[in-house]
Amino acid sequence: MNKILVIKFGGTSLSTVDRIKNAAKIVAAASAEGKKVIVVVSAMGNATDDLIKLSEAIDQMPDRRELDALMATGEQQSATLMAMALQSLGCRATSFNGDQSGILTNADFGNATIEKLELTELSRQIKDDVIPVVTGFQGIAATGDTTTLGRGGSDITAIALAAALHAERCDIYSDVDGIYSADPRVTKSAEKLKTISYADMLELAKHGAQILNPRSVVLAMNANVPVRVRSTFMPNDQGTLLTAENKGFNSFVGIATCTTLNCIEIDLDRLELGPTRSLRSFALHRLRTNRELHELLLHNGIDAEIIEAVRPHPFRILLLLKKADTARAIAVLNNTALAIRRFRIITDLASITLVAIKMTAKYHVDALNSLTKHNIPITGRTWHNRRLTLLVPISMFAKATDILHAEFAALLKAA
Repeated sequence: MNKILVIKFGGTSLSTVDRIKNAAKIVAAASAEGKKVIVVVSAMGNATDDLIKLSEAIDQMPDRRELDALMATGEQQSATLMAMALQSLGCRATSFNGDQSGILTNADFGNATIEKLELTELSRQIKDDVIPVVTGFQGIAATGDTTTLGRGGSDITAIALAAALHAERCDIYSDVDGIYSADPRVTKSAEKLKTISYADMLELAKHGAQILNPRSVVLAMNANVPVRVRSTFMPNDQGTLLTAENKGFNSFVGIATCTTLNCIEIDLDRLELGPTRSLRSFALHRLRTNRELHELLLHNGIDAEIIEAVRPHPFRILLLLKKADTARAIAVLNNTALAIRRFRIITDLASITLVAIKMTAKYHVDALNSLTKHNIPITGRTWHNRRLTLLVPISMFAKATDILHAEFAALLKAA
């Protein structure tokens, strides 16, 4: 039986008619080699952003159901045009939207989760040597409403289909030729990685690397789907392969950066200490407040991380969150019963996340020393088993990334 190959194309690789035709040639070549191919497409170029701008010109806070119905049209354009391009090359191809594909989701508009895949029709098409061209990023809820899976949702669609159909691999094509040890647009010395583990890729994706959606990486990891990230414009290049194992690394893997963050500095109410309570007992109270605050924000759909100030303060908490979530977080803080005295928003920050197979104390010390030596201030940090995240001024993040990459890149060469 021929192996199934899922191929996903990002919006940049579909932004013009010529690029759609080029992508179709990649699919046709794989089909000619005997592969049973399924294609997943994103919207063309900046189509999704343009649709959002249109909606906001009507209403600054559009109804989420209607916004999903609007945004889903971008992928439908790509799917039909790709099917036409494949047909012009002599391939049998048919476009499918999320409903027709059998992608069933919950009704969380704008950030839906796939609950079930009913792939009878897609499987029939594959068996009949037809190439299904599936709209990524979307599905259908039990109510019959069109839903979208959130930014990067086409990655989720592609890997979910690959897992359900037991595909031999999922190829993610975009305008980049693989995963790099840092963003090559920021750090010119960044090196392309031949392989990377799911766990390491997840850390990079969660902290700023925009090549893959983090939820799609989790799907690939759970189903052990090999994923190859490659360039539409360099189809013979093998790109970077995601697998379960770490291969070719001593420890250091790479650096992710994010410039779309805010930090909220929260002062806790010291009156809760009382006249006789010790600083140690307050530290326990602070830990409990941390947990309650994190749970409260998650309950309101805000994924914020509590980080440590470089100069820790026993009565202060730092929250790191996406700029888009800041207004909702402020509303939550203004209405919470937790012992918060005051808070302020710190803007113009960027996060730099170092990822390693094992994040040792030496990484921590060397990173801090390197930035301090170059007079780059650090607002906050958080250190886990596989990563170290540092907050620096956004005006200095490129310089800081270069410094840290130079500090640890030798470990890549030594691997």
